Amino acid sequence: MKLLFDTNIIIAFLKNDKEIVRKIKNYDIAISAITAGELLYGIENSARKVENLRNYNSFVSLCKIYPVDEDVAKVYSEIRYALKEKGMPVPENDIWIMATAKHNGLIIVTRDEHILKHDLVESLQW
Repeated sequence: MKLLFDTNIIIAFLKNDKEIVRKIKNYDIAISAITAGELLYGIENSARKVENLRNYNSFVSLCKIYPVDEDVAKVYSEIRYALKEKGMPVPENDIWIMATAKHNGLIIVTRDEHILKHDLVESLQW
């Protein structure tokens, strides 16, 4: 089973959430470039930029980061349209993460109900 970890799972991991740390140890860590961007934004917005950037760099050196390319963009457009048709709004960054997962045949691990509650991508709740 190949997993793509959503930003909320990675934040919990970086905050040493014992349950997430225990579970994630069994998998290779893969994230979307969108998650990397969200983490970097959090660093920019923090009071401890230098320390947080050092931790981020150590963390991402262990990750596979899936890029957003034209193929992912096509899947994004399909997912976004399907969500619009269903009347199910989802934050833009989460649609990009969903598209990355779907294009690469990955399962999203998340705590976001708006990702978990539909069948457009395969997802797991942690």
